[in-house]
Amino acid sequence: MTIVKKGNRNKAILKNGREYVAPRVFDTKRRAKAWLARERMALAGGVDVQAGRQRVRIMLPQWLNVRAETVAQKTLTADESLMRLVPTWLAAMSVSAVGQREIARSIEELVGAGYSAASASRYRASLSGFFAWCVREKYILANPVDGVRVPTQTSEPTEMRPWSESGLESAFDT
Repeated sequence: MTIVKKGNRNKAILKNGREYVAPRVFDTKRRAKAWLARERMALAGGVDVQAGRQRVRIMLPQWLNVRAETVAQKTLTADESLMRLVPTWLAAMSVSAVGQREIARSIEELVGAGYSAASASRYRASLSGFFAWCVREKYILANPVDGVRVPTQTSEPTEMRPWSESGLESAFDT
């Protein structure tokens, strides 16, 4: 393992053969070793660690370009809404850093902003499609949307209540 002591910190250097992949600095040697082990496992599994560091906002348009060729127009329109619905803090994260916690928080924010449970479910489905594409392209190991549920809606949906015939006649008379 390549861990270099720098003052009171430990610098882990990840290499793939002779190719320099990435460095990272840790407070403890144990954390540096754990990070190196995880990154080496990812490299052995064929995941491109550098590509996984791309931001969500950069990867979304690439996914939509691929998606345009593979889905119906209505589905593409729903997926394109991710560009405006994904919170800025999530869009600024790297694809590999997004976990179930961040996905759940973004869905909760959407519901908190007044969107219906059906809209939140569609948002979740689009996010799942995006991260499934990231897994397929080997940017990340697992889809962080798997296992995240859409919160149930607490308010009753607003429905139209038509007038009865007698109520309509009395309103017409007045």
